[in-house]
Amino acid sequence: MRTLLSICFIALTVNLAAQEGQLSDRASFLSDQEQAKITAQLGKAFKNAALRVEVVTVADQGGKSSREFALGLSESLNLYRAGLNPAALIVLSKRERKVDIVVNPAWEWSLTDEETKLIKREMVNQFRYQNFYQGLALGIERLMEQASSLDFKVEHQSIEEVKAHLTTGKGRLARLVL
Repeated sequence: MRTLLSICFIALTVNLAAQEGQLSDRASFLSDQEQAKITAQLGKAFKNAALRVEVVTVADQGGKSSREFALGLSESLNLYRAGLNPAALIVLSKRERKVDIVVNPAWEWSLTDEETKLIKREMVNQFRYQNFYQGLALGIERLMEQASSLDFKVEHQSIEEVKAHLTTGKGRLARLVL
């Protein structure tokens, strides 16, 4: 129950209507200056790669595994609201000393589990030396690189928008593989 309340509280502190990713440093890993830098980097990720990254730090995961906690939080944050654009959630837990990355379905097909593990490994290498800002910044940068390497640009936020666009006869023809 405590975990569910924590997830709901964290979800409420993040502006769900925002297109850009946001930072919620609930475990106080970062200084105010570092938080400002991460927030700017999240804006850059959205502007340059149409990538929404949510970064959440927590004191503990309430007894859940890091994956289970991150998936529950991604649902609470409505990570899938990103539509067809790539979106990711980075969760850093103080007590469990764990980091996890969850991506939305629009990105799962191109960002492999192995690539995600490599990104997490690079982040953990920084966290070992208490370089939390550097680790998070590096993870966001690697996710931006992956999103920038996608073969297509997404102009629509949902399948419904694509269908509506195609039926109006305007714009380019899009081929979707579902």
